Amino acid sequence: MRTVISSLTIGGLLALAVLSGCHQEPALPTSIVPFGCRVSQVDYIDTTSRATYRYRYDLKGNRTGSTDGSTTRAYTLDTTSGYVTSQDVNGIKLTYQYDGTPKRISRIAGGSVSYVYTYDGDKLKTYVASENGRTITYTFSDGKLTAVTGVPGETITVANGKISQRTDAAGNSIAYTYTGDKLTQTEFASPTGRRVITYTYDAKSFYTNTGLFFRGFPRIPTAQPGAEIQPGPGLDNIGGPVNLNTPINSSRDRIGLDEIGGLVQINNYQTIGIKQYAKGATETLVSDRTLRYTHQYNADGYSLGYSRTDGARARFYYTNCN
Repeated sequence: MRTVISSLTIGGLLALAVLSGCHQEPALPTSIVPFGCRVSQVDYIDTTSRATYRYRYDLKGNRTGSTDGSTTRAYTLDTTSGYVTSQDVNGIKLTYQYDGTPKRISRIAGGSVSYVYTYDGDKLKTYVASENGRTITYTFSDGKLTAVTGVPGETITVANGKISQRTDAAGNSIAYTYTGDKLTQTEFASPTGRRVITYTYDAKSFYTNTGLFFRGFPRIPTAQPGAEIQPGPGLDNIGGPVNLNTPINSSRDRIGLDEIGGLVQINNYQTIGIKQYAKGATETLVSDRTLRYTHQYNADGYSLGYSRTDGARARFYYTNCN
């Protein structure tokens, strides 16, 4: 279970001016909950807005619910097996179907959405997500992503298990460069110019590495043991390191999301560099800036939040930490 909800809008974002205190009050008895921190709340704050995300757990450490902006999710787990049997999303019930021995998720459906899983042996073969009036199919070989189809008006290129490029008919594209599972560069290109964004990271754990995996769900491997992706509604988001629901030419990119074929954020950002170029007779650099993050960490090595040089800030709260 890994769900990341931080986002970057290229013009600016979220982060924190002054961090104080220790945000890890143990809300659950550590003798019952499996060892390790659990993220319980995330606050992103900038000069004009604030976004808060909350997570709920049972006494075994399983996630039972979350609030992500206007979306509230509640999971019902079988008290004996620990498998999720249903999910309520803003009053819409999604039911879970498992097949085989041991049980593996095969279908999640409710309302106008459905998510269907097929397997080759014990590894994921296809994941088909139908939502927002469209169906996106993810194809895997030996558990590794090989193709993404069904995104209207776009061609998705996959290389080494990652979405490496999105291209639309108008000549807009977004290209992604990775070092292992770390996204190190995003390049937006259009007929009028391009924007190049580079990323560096610390060596500490990102807050989403605190959750337990849901039982019966496939795990897409990453370069970081224990940081696998579990695809599904409310789990790991559909798409690449950009939101496939957002058009390429919107100049918006969601960064920090664990997504199929995209970024698996294991560490925290240290810097984000943004260069904007204009096209003419020759290409001209029109702006160049670097956003720098300052973190504080708890004893378990997780960030308590950050301040950023553009005034954005964030706070991360945990339970069950040392």
